[in-house]
Amino acid sequence: MDHQRAYMELSRQAGDQEAEGRACVAYAECQQQLGQLSGAVESLETYLELSRSQDPRGQATACCKLGVLYQQQGQLQQAVGYFERFFELARSLGERRLLDIARINLGAARSALRMPEYKQLCWGDLNGVLAWKSTRQAF
Repeated sequence: MDHQRAYMELSRQAGDQEAEGRACVAYAECQQQLGQLSGAVESLETYLELSRSQDPRGQATACCKLGVLYQQQGQLQQAVGYFERFFELARSLGERRLLDIARINLGAARSALRMPEYKQLCWGDLNGVLAWKSTRQAF
């Protein structure tokens, strides 16, 4: 991890934003594996800033990784926000695989965000839910 930090600092001093961005991502992944999630978020925020000017794919990567980190921390509103940005960037890039990943992540985060509301609805009217399930058409 010390090497990643040193590489990041040397890249910054040299003015090499691309190398600094790669170092930020690698450093964030190390921090995430060590459970240092706030440090990982900070490193990815730096990467997002570096990629704003000329790297939309880098922005998309940063937004996706930030969304995942926030979702892991249970900060679902922030996760949804980053996944929405990821989706918009993926759509503008026109990469089908990236767009599919964005759809899945955004859908999962939105459903997790609404899960407490859904549970309350189900438990509030359990008979209604069971009646609906019994009349529902199979696929």
